[in-house]
Amino acid sequence: MNRKVLIPVLAVILISIGSFAYWHHDKAVIPVALTVYGNVDIRQVELAFNGSERIDKMLVQEGSQVKKGQLLATLNTTRLQQNFNLREAQVAQAQQALLKLETGSRPEEIRKAQADAAAAKTDADNAQRTYQRQLELVKQDFVARQDVDNAKSAANAAQAKFNSLHETVRLAMLGPRQEDIAVAKATLQANEASLAIARKDLADAALYSPSDGTIQNRILEVGDMASHRRNVLFIPWHLRIPSG
Repeated sequence: MNRKVLIPVLAVILISIGSFAYWHHDKAVIPVALTVYGNVDIRQVELAFNGSERIDKMLVQEGSQVKKGQLLATLNTTRLQQNFNLREAQVAQAQQALLKLETGSRPEEIRKAQADAAAAKTDADNAQRTYQRQLELVKQDFVARQDVDNAKSAANAAQAKFNSLHETVRLAMLGPRQEDIAVAKATLQANEASLAIARKDLADAALYSPSDGTIQNRILEVGDMASHRRNVLFIPWHLRIPSG
């Protein structure tokens, strides 16, 4: 081949190879734009306390960035804590009352009741003998009729006391009635339910962020009366791209 013809042909080949390599190199580094069609919605959550009490602390300002679960504000808990303490004490008292019934009388209590009944029996017997002696003496006009009446009243009172203590011994040995235990259990359950409500009220005195976001509006301030009907804060926090 003619040398003058060969040189231009080689030049064209080299230029083609370089252009091909350059084109593929640029194609590898050029970023690809992704277009997504749809509407972007900004959701706004309105936050309010579940409880009703005056606001004690506001821990965020407008424009503050917050995280999910972050404490935002609190209510005054003085009354709520006192109510919780009361309910807790009532539960403890009901538990002890039920335990006492289920355990029954202690052996020491039974022995004491028996000793009291025995002493009352002795007093009743003595009072009855005194009455009988007075009754014989009045027949002989050695004592007044009033003394006999007094002796009879004393004997009756002593016998009544013995009867009462004897019944106490019997009941102590029988133990509590199942009906009384059932009532004690129901009382404990009612007090436990009241305690659960008091615990929930105390927990509701704290307001937490439901998600990451930014405080847009701070509506109420420290000292304001909060309730579930009054919003405290506004937070836009959710972005959504509908598919389609």
